[in-house]
Amino acid sequence: GNTSGQPGVCPSCSVMNVRVGDSFVVDANNWAAGIVYSVDNGAEVLLSAVGSINNTSFSQAAIEYAYDRGIFNIMSAADETAQHQNYPGAVAHAEYVHAIRYDKEDINQATTWVNFSNCTNFGARLTLSASSTSCSSGATGMTSGTAGLAASALKDTDLGPLSGSEIHQLFIHSVDDVNIASSQTTHAEYNDKLYPSQEGWDAYFGYGRLSAKKMVDNVLDANIPPEADILSPRWWHMIDPTQGNVEITGEARTNRSDGEGTWILEYALGMAPKDGRPVDTTVWKEIATGSTPAAGVLGSFDPTSIENFDPEARVEAYSSFGEEGVADTNVTKADKINRYTITLRLRVSDASGTLEGEDKRAMYVHHDPTWKEGFPIFLGASGESSPKMVDLNGDGKMEIVFGDANGRVHAFTDSGEELSGWPVDTNPGKVVPYTGSYAFTHGPDGNENS
Repeated sequence: GNTSGQPGVCPSCSVMNVRVGDSFVVDANNWAAGIVYSVDNGAEVLLSAVGSINNTSFSQAAIEYAYDRGIFNIMSAADETAQHQNYPGAVAHAEYVHAIRYDKEDINQATTWVNFSNCTNFGARLTLSASSTSCSSGATGMTSGTAGLAASALKDTDLGPLSGSEIHQLFIHSVDDVNIASSQTTHAEYNDKLYPSQEGWDAYFGYGRLSAKKMVDNVLDANIPPEADILSPRWWHMIDPTQGNVEITGEARTNRSDGEGTWILEYALGMAPKDGRPVDTTVWKEIATGSTPAAGVLGSFDPTSIENFDPEARVEAYSSFGEEGVADTNVTKADKINRYTITLRLRVSDASGTLEGEDKRAMYVHHDPTWKEGFPIFLGASGESSPKMVDLNGDGKMEIVFGDANGRVHAFTDSGEELSGWPVDTNPGKVVPYTGSYAFTHGPDGNENS
């Protein structure tokens, strides 16, 4: 637009700038307060080109607050060319995006428009790619602009509000697949300089490159896929196969189609299992199937049923220059550290079989025989402080004392149980200063909380 090579402005749109920090790096609680404020003041699209120094219950609740109210919520995967999870966006129910770009400094000499941007992150949580020369931060802006077009188009239809799940489906079905044959090791002209891609979702491009035209057309043509949402286990949950089966909860809905739809819950090994259609049944294994609507426990996963998999195998160490003459790349490093990764996938088809919703979630299946019973422990927040070993109750055994990002100080016994009277809260009023706001006094239905 405007001959600048970038999209133009929207004269009738409103922009709400909310300061949540002094730079890209923010405190998650300040960011969460900004999200709550924005939603309460009518924002339809949220853009967060940030990374937080912590991960708190408040920040996770803020994402759920926006999701429950059908807000387009776009967040950055960050700019380190790494696989690490960038919070606050790496939890469920936000669109986690990164950048692709043309492959030359001079656009007129470009040979491709889908080159991996070497200042952008990747991994199991990635939703999609957006064209930008400004890393994941720029991609967040581009994706948000496209979301604004979709939100505007929605006003010209009789679809009514979209749910958070429908918004996610709209995103992942409004892409051009990035599937470069020569990036695959089986190709006769394999190019090891390319990040690997495949049909469907992959770890380096997500579901593909976002298309503004597809997204607007899908809204105007009422092509809103069914809802698919895996709710538990959480992202990157550690499954110990010696502890029995794991229940998988979620929702499968086909509210916009006539008749019953169907759903299938599957698992496969690795961060990016083969995703071609029809599904390769040697890769994806069925856990459960059913008809819509479905909510609650969808199936039970037996981690001991995984074939050709050793949950106690050691992760292979990285190779640096000079070791065996071969250095690990970002790709081979990712392959090594995802030794224990499995992917869950929920697919939901409408009654006609023409529209399909999808959700996925990665977690780890691992058993370490040196673990003490009762560990590891999920805190619900990151734990930034260094632990101290202190005998607090005089029983001759040390307790593990440390603080988490929620402002709580914990004291765990050697069996993994919290000591009586703990955790202790540190001045929660300063951590969550907006307890009287609409977000805390009302539920998703708009009714006042009792």
